[in-house]
Amino acid sequence: VLDGFTITGGNSDGGGNDGRGGGMFISNNAAPELTNILFTRNYSGNDGGAIMVVTGGTTPPHFTNVTFNENRAVAQAGAVYLWNRDAVFQGCTFSANESTGLGGAIYCDNNANIVTLDNCLFLANVGGSGGAIMNLANCDMVVTNSRFLGNIANSAGGAIRNRAGSNLTLVNCEFSGNRADVGGLMEGGVAWNGSLGTCVLTMINCTMTGNVAGSEGGGLYGPADASNVVILQNPVSWGNVAPVDPEFGPIALDAASAHNLIAGEALGGPVTANSDPLFLDPDGADNIVGTPDDDLRLQALSPAVAAGDDALIQSTGVTTDLAGKPRIVPVAVDLGAYETTALGFVAGDLTVPVPGGGESVIANWVPDMSTFNDSAGFHFTFAQTGSTGTLAF
Repeated sequence: VLDGFTITGGNSDGGGNDGRGGGMFISNNAAPELTNILFTRNYSGNDGGAIMVVTGGTTPPHFTNVTFNENRAVAQAGAVYLWNRDAVFQGCTFSANESTGLGGAIYCDNNANIVTLDNCLFLANVGGSGGAIMNLANCDMVVTNSRFLGNIANSAGGAIRNRAGSNLTLVNCEFSGNRADVGGLMEGGVAWNGSLGTCVLTMINCTMTGNVAGSEGGGLYGPADASNVVILQNPVSWGNVAPVDPEFGPIALDAASAHNLIAGEALGGPVTANSDPLFLDPDGADNIVGTPDDDLRLQALSPAVAAGDDALIQSTGVTTDLAGKPRIVPVAVDLGAYETTALGFVAGDLTVPVPGGGESVIANWVPDMSTFNDSAGFHFTFAQTGSTGTLAF
């Protein structure tokens, strides 16, 4: 166990493994638990600007509340390189890491196990391909409750590239302001999926907006062949940008896809084409897309409210949204990464989100769901401190 340290100024610039893992090298069955650690400004002349993790052992290393900031690798993985090894990341931050090769923050390669990330932030990382993550060669990765903001790929996959027989599952994740528009392929502002073996990308209750590709697929891109399997369930994809296919490149969604709000398309579920999801404040107080103050919660009248399929999110075992609020409130789960609290149909205090952050509370109300009517907005009877009336959104 290593707790409460700062590791900075590491420099691995030799040959072989001496050129990997600028701040730390993990091998020989080691399975450390790292908690409350800061890796900053470490350098690798090859792979893994902060950490290199290689084959060995059945117990994965655990990283909890670890921050990786401004680490750099000449080849792959600006922060963490995982070679044939699983790992667990909880509450970690990856910011401003850089690699000239693959994976601005994380590079996962030749891994028969599962890499899991929960409640993580990927902010302003830069990679040649996969601005935040490169998932390659039979790697299985599961990412939940995480934000990908302002990451840049100089080729493909502004946030993530998933390739060569790898499987990637994303649940309750937010993608905003990621870019694949500098040079090279310039495809997939959010993710580039497929090629060199069947790759399965599954996205459940994710939100994608304001992402940019220089050529095709401002949201998702993948080759039009059997290697590219994309399953979208309860997502929102809106306002992504590319000269061709601003939301998705040549992707044929798998039959398991359902309940999607996608700009220009309505693919399953009670939503309509070109329905603005009505985010509270998609570029935040700083008016810049892809920064932490972006507020992609839903307004009360959003067509994404209560438009999802409860069973799809329940199948993941995830019970809260990206903000830590209950994931399902009656009538049904919302689309995207956030559950609106404006229509929390429960007796007690009504919590209403306020644009730009924060919440307002209407105290002691009791909804009568038998009066619910959504033909012209949301209207139902409520009682408050002895009086009754109609609360409308």
